[in-house]
Amino acid sequence: MSQLRAFIADYFGKGAAVAPPTTATAVDLSAWQAARNEAVKDLKALAAKVAGTRHAEAIGVLNEINGVIAKLPVAPKPQDVDKLEDFIRTNASITAAEKSPSHFHDLNIRQPLLEALESLRQ
Repeated sequence: MSQLRAFIADYFGKGAAVAPPTTATAVDLSAWQAARNEAVKDLKALAAKVAGTRHAEAIGVLNEINGVIAKLPVAPKPQDVDKLEDFIRTNASITAAEKSPSHFHDLNIRQPLLEALESLRQ
């Protein structure tokens, strides 16, 4: 127990609640979470349209879409931001999804996700 915690516990009594010390400033995840939620919503809408085609390859496409969703964490850890950025920039499934014909499904998730990810670096 740190000296400060020991002092507070002694001064205010052994039952006094003492918050553990924090070393990191909390990161505002709101921009990331909003962009992620929008991306997930758009990807699920695309998945619904793909499933509706009943095409022979639809299951594989649905697995790819679900794989992208699974790799977009709700609250990325600071040490994972670079890896997440690389995934968003280079993932072939995101590229393919964004190239869907606009009459089928207009999708633009890469840029908003990258912009929101930058807010986690500050």
